[in-house]
Amino acid sequence: MWSVSDEERESLEASWLAFGIQHGRMEPVSSWWREIAARHAEPHRHYHTLGHVRDVLQLVSGPAAVAAAWFHDIVCDPTRPDSEDASARVAASALREVGFSVAAIDVVAQMIRATATHEPNGLPQQALLFLDADLATLGSSRERYIEYLDALRREHGFLPDDEFAARRRENIERYLTRPRIYFTELMRDRYEGQARENLSWEAGQLGIWEGRTEGSSAQVQAPLIRPPGTFSPHAGRRAT
Repeated sequence: MWSVSDEERESLEASWLAFGIQHGRMEPVSSWWREIAARHAEPHRHYHTLGHVRDVLQLVSGPAAVAAAWFHDIVCDPTRPDSEDASARVAASALREVGFSVAAIDVVAQMIRATATHEPNGLPQQALLFLDADLATLGSSRERYIEYLDALRREHGFLPDDEFAARRRENIERYLTRPRIYFTELMRDRYEGQARENLSWEAGQLGIWEGRTEGSSAQVQAPLIRPPGTFSPHAGRRAT
């Protein structure tokens, strides 16, 4: 689902080269493609791959948002709490070599850091579309959403089931308690309803709100057994 075919990889390479040479010399642009491709092919990645980059690129516009799409998961280590900040620093280094302006690099770095919480924090409109695009999978079909959860679980295979579930609960509640998940009208119209359905479904699987009364934070677990290698709700910081 989030792997890419050889043809897609070649298309992504061509897209990156075309984008990069608008801002600088071919040599650093080519070098950074090799780094982007290698990083996104790391063996522990199952969702944060070139397939995810591809999906985000299809939804964003504007040079800063496109640059952020390429680099926002360049560092993806679920064992560390600062992957977003580390990705922003790698992006700044890469874009400096490629030839981006200091001002543009600063915006891209802010956009990437914002993916830690998916809060806009006064960023420009293209940043809002980028943040929405990064969450587009939440509003996908139920089948694709379950595949997303399975891929996340594989990336967090080092976590025991209960800790993974706790991280998923944290993310689900963060999004479902927002007045809106998506910041742009375009993405809200396209994904908001299905995203809330998917998150609510997962919440039910985890038993997040079962038995909860108004003013109470009591939680009831609802075990669900699935075959090894597939998503288990006791199997959901980075569980997103």
